[in-house]
Amino acid sequence: MESKVIAFLGISTLGQVIGILYAFLLKLTLNGVSWEKFSLFMLIYGGFFKNTTVAYLVSFLFAILSSFVFSLTCILIGSVFSLFTKKQRRLIFLALITLFIVGIVTIADSYDRYGFKVSFRIINMLNFLAGYDQNSAGKTLNPTMPFIDLIVAGVLSSICSLWVMKHFKIRNE
Repeated sequence: MESKVIAFLGISTLGQVIGILYAFLLKLTLNGVSWEKFSLFMLIYGGFFKNTTVAYLVSFLFAILSSFVFSLTCILIGSVFSLFTKKQRRLIFLALITLFIVGIVTIADSYDRYGFKVSFRIINMLNFLAGYDQNSAGKTLNPTMPFIDLIVAGVLSSICSLWVMKHFKIRNE
């Protein structure tokens, strides 16, 4: 398990480094386009830092951490699916697709009929998770909370993956 996670994290780190270097050095620098316009992190959180070098470094770390969490989540999903037979996996996959489509249609229909009325508490919670502060209205957001969100999601994915992998059984299919 540990070697699998280390391999995924190493591959995702290497992929992110190559992708960022390619985008930054070759595509954007040679074309004279600034990196901030193409990076969602830099658009939302880049102005939080006064030093552009620090902003680039934090953006790079955020991309690496995001890829780690994505890899750990994929390991968790793969671990859960590996507990089932091929037929059960197909049925679960079809059921999830069906639930997704029905959910989207239901949400769209309820929006057409009633509109969305979101609780003030939910809006405050989402603002908090995104790093929004009432004092910084109209400015860039604080990137501390998204980093904490990613770290917590990564730890939870790792713990759940270990728990699921304890239930592995070797079977012939």
